[in-house]
Amino acid sequence: MFFVLSGFVIYRPFVAHRVLGAPHPGIVAYVRRRVLRIVPAYWLALTILAIYPGLGGVFTEDWWVYYGLLQLYPIYDASECGRMVGGCGIAPAVTLGGELGFYLMIPAYAALIGALTRGRLRSRWLLTVLLLGALALVSVVFRVWSAVHVPPLPYVFYGVPGTFLWLALGLGMAAATVALEGREGASRPVRLIAAHPSACWLVGIAIYLTLAIVYPAPILALFKTGRLQLVLEFLGVGLSAALIVITAVFGEGTGGLPRRILANRVLSWLGVVSYGIYLYHVPFQVKLVDLDIPGLLPGAGPVTLPALSLVVATLCAAISYYAFERPILKLKDPRRARSSPAPLPGKA
Repeated sequence: MFFVLSGFVIYRPFVAHRVLGAPHPGIVAYVRRRVLRIVPAYWLALTILAIYPGLGGVFTEDWWVYYGLLQLYPIYDASECGRMVGGCGIAPAVTLGGELGFYLMIPAYAALIGALTRGRLRSRWLLTVLLLGALALVSVVFRVWSAVHVPPLPYVFYGVPGTFLWLALGLGMAAATVALEGREGASRPVRLIAAHPSACWLVGIAIYLTLAIVYPAPILALFKTGRLQLVLEFLGVGLSAALIVITAVFGEGTGGLPRRILANRVLSWLGVVSYGIYLYHVPFQVKLVDLDIPGLLPGAGPVTLPALSLVVATLCAAISYYAFERPILKLKDPRRARSSPAPLPGKA
């Protein structure tokens, strides 16, 4: 869902500039915004969590790997971390290196598609679909190959080559919204999505639950899986995410339960601080296990550990956002920050 949504949000300004004449995002400004959004909060969390509850590898000779978001790449000896319960560094942040890759890829892709479609008004969208489809197909091949390769290749599996299908779904939505700008009602698929958002969510959730039941072993943690499972999960979770996200992309203001849920203030606030939740939740979850906190609450069931870690991570994320991230994020657009008041949390 993150890949689909990010592909849509980040790519749309580029395609709107090319087709509708909207202002260009500006490469320097684009890079500045991405760096300010990702790096400072990550560095803060990495340093704090290395002090308490304690992360392996951070304060060693390999510090540059973790602060440089290079955990994906085979440039250091990660065997010691593999023997630790919580690994080294912030475990989920191993994917940040791949995400930085697609942040760099999107402007390049926008320039490529612009060059290929320049002067081709009639075939512009056909070429866009064909290119996206071809690259998405290649990513399926890369993902399967990287996972069954011995040893596994996480820099391909988690990087742009192995995740482009999910990005392509978001890029395609961005292109579609621009192509249909001002005439969304003329598209039958868009009208169906706008009229039946709950159906999109139900189908998307059903696909995800079916995969979870049929393939209960988490593919992100276990590379030793069959090729069929790799392909089905890759396609299935992508389709599931697209069906969830597409209800927010099309049919704005038309109502429906999914859009009421997405407009909820609590969920909007959680979205504002969600980067911090992503950074903090696993280290504290590992610490809670070390302290045997779930064992001290008998009868609470399997939700105890995730619930407790979510509460702690959300508290840390909120402090990080209001005390550190939000002041830094004002530098994303210095001129706008000087001329207008700070946005409300729900509108950030």
